[in-house]
Amino acid sequence: MRMPASNLFFAHLRSPGEGQLLKDHLLNVSAITSRLAAKTSLPRVGALIGLAHDLGKYSTVFQEYLSRVVGDAAMEMEPEFSLRGSVDHSTAGAQIITRGLIGGPKRRLEGLQPRLLLYA
Repeated sequence: MRMPASNLFFAHLRSPGEGQLLKDHLLNVSAITSRLAAKTSLPRVGALIGLAHDLGKYSTVFQEYLSRVVGDAAMEMEPEFSLRGSVDHSTAGAQIITRGLIGGPKRRLEGLQPRLLLYA
């Protein structure tokens, strides 16, 4: 994967180069999902889901997409010109979880249905 020139990965941009760092976003969401999942005695699972949910944003393709759409009024006003949803960032984390939990016998979690985590 080619890294952006600035080596900064963003989850959201408010203006070019100004926004929420992806690392901070994932850690914040992980803390929230961990607390929520603690209600079902699965705080570590919740933390993992929070960390994984936007991993696809750690790609040059997604970072370039963010740079193109930030502050572009045409993207908001004209749906046919919108690039929203044109870069898949949401399934990367699910794919990583699937490979890690289902992929091999050493990593398999006994008694847990990992595929259900993909829908959480």
